Amino acid sequence: MINVEAYILNYKDIKDFDRKYTLLTKEFGKIEAICKSVLKPSSKLAGHLEPVNFSWLEIIETKNGWQIIKALENNSFLNLRNNLEAFKISLSLAQFLDEFVYGLDIEIFDLWQDFLNKLNSYSLEKEINFNFLKAQFILKSLKILGFMPELNCANCGKKITTNAFLFENQFFCQACFSPKITGRFINKKTLEIVSLILNNLWFKNSSQAKEIIEIANYFKQKAFQFMV
Repeated sequence: MINVEAYILNYKDIKDFDRKYTLLTKEFGKIEAICKSVLKPSSKLAGHLEPVNFSWLEIIETKNGWQIIKALENNSFLNLRNNLEAFKISLSLAQFLDEFVYGLDIEIFDLWQDFLNKLNSYSLEKEINFNFLKAQFILKSLKILGFMPELNCANCGKKITTNAFLFENQFFCQACFSPKITGRFINKKTLEIVSLILNNLWFKNSSQAKEIIEIANYFKQKAFQFMV
């Protein structure tokens, strides 16, 4: 038997009363574990295994993989659960991690922990752009996972300090970008904020939020295409 703390990312029902959970742990990375009879009315485990919960688990390794024996909720992030928009964002990003993370990655675990704590805190505030926070998490995650290019020109290799262009998953400086190529223009201010986000800063809102959300979705789509 092994004791482990895990974030619950996702689950799917199997058979009549069992569920297979996707867990994010610091020790083993992303793993799947079955919890038998969890859907029976007499079971007391289901509430401790809700998505985005941080829970203590007792698991065993069987010939069919990991199995959850006991579970106890450590943190259910009540503030974000009581904020519908924040809760939807957390569920969406849990699904994102389920799709993109494989194996052990402590940086991703730490990032998810940091994000959920911030989201839980921000859920009590007004004027928070939750979609912008989601985009920031995606950009940070894609950098850790190796899907984000450096903010250097793909042609000359120099760090971009002015306006830039985004084309085929690469950044180009103004001097190197060919007018014959159709690329997305990114102004200097937007690129500066993206750089700060990738260097572990968080922003509650920004005048560049809409564009950065679009950039995050662009890189997410490119990463998904690469994976499939």
